Amino acid sequence: MDDPQKAVAFLLEARESAEKIHDDNLQSRALSALATSTAKIAETTKDIAFLEQARQSAEKISDDEGKSQSLSALAALAAKMVDSNKVAAFLERVRESAEKISNDFYKSPSLSALAASAAKMGKWSRAYTFAESNVTDAGKAHALAAILKVWGERQYPALAETAAEEE
Repeated sequence: MDDPQKAVAFLLEARESAEKIHDDNLQSRALSALATSTAKIAETTKDIAFLEQARQSAEKISDDEGKSQSLSALAALAAKMVDSNKVAAFLERVRESAEKISNDFYKSPSLSALAASAAKMGKWSRAYTFAESNVTDAGKAHALAAILKVWGERQYPALAETAAEEE
């Protein structure tokens, strides 16, 4: 699909169809797959509008674990986008979506991913705010560790190369 507007219209139609699925488990899986596919389009096109569509799909996932995984992936992709002002606003909307996750165990990874993404963009204060928004001490520690990892990789690029080799 070469026309981004047609792609967005198609994604909206697909999300509306997924929302009509009555089985919560099947609906969550369909919305998660849609969010993943939309995120891949955003990564390829560097168009944040697709990330926003993916976030809207992810927000409708009823399963906390699936929602957290989708939001975490979107936060990570957002750091790769070009327009930092739009990305900052997008990350705030992802935070709002993550805050709706009722289970703190699943909420924490999303907030940690947001902290890491903000750090990758050089938004250190925002990264710290995302880290501190974790409800649990373990979540805060994980998010702060993610920020520290980004900082370390910037200070010592060999760390980033070593981490990439280990993955």
